[in-house]
Amino acid sequence: MSGAAPALRRTGPMVALVPAKSFVAAKSRLGEALSPAERQALSQSLLARALESCLGCAAFDDIYLLTPDASGPDWAARYDVELLRDAPNATFDAAIDAALDTVAERGARAVCFVASDLPRVDTESLCQLVADQGEVAVFVAALRDGGTNAFCMPLPRRINLRFGADSALRHVERLAAAGVDARVAAIDALALDLDLPVDLAGLPNRAALGTLSS
Repeated sequence: MSGAAPALRRTGPMVALVPAKSFVAAKSRLGEALSPAERQALSQSLLARALESCLGCAAFDDIYLLTPDASGPDWAARYDVELLRDAPNATFDAAIDAALDTVAERGARAVCFVASDLPRVDTESLCQLVADQGEVAVFVAALRDGGTNAFCMPLPRRINLRFGADSALRHVERLAAAGVDARVAAIDALALDLDLPVDLAGLPNRAALGTLSS
């Protein structure tokens, strides 16, 4: 039928993985622009948006929330998603690798990673990200520094994930070297993340986040 969404090419279940740091410590690099209470409210608002966007995408068989925060069980219950806990003292990279291994062990054959600090993420952008995923790994780079804001790739994983500046392209290159077809996709709604005060300038106003007054 004309205009129908492209069929997903995958060999098993696809899951979404949304990581969230402890709300008390989240977004510390925004300290020059926002108070601790504002940063906590911002982090919670952004996580809610990410989870709601995932819930709207029919491609996901399960949605996992990865967080060390004590409120994790409440969030998982509220949104009816699965909860994963970070290993004690694990780095972010190691925590993501471990989470990918866990969901693969549970039967997932593809995963969509969605950072929890994307103010423009929505269901449409996530459906766009997964639409072409099969044996192809698709990464979305952060607008400011080329970091990894989101990705969709087959499981089990073939590389260790290493986040940071320019990591989206580095992940693609390393996957290609491991024999996995991979590319960087331009998806505007997933390109903006909130790490530094300058990133707030990309928003029309703080009220658009649903937590802060303009």
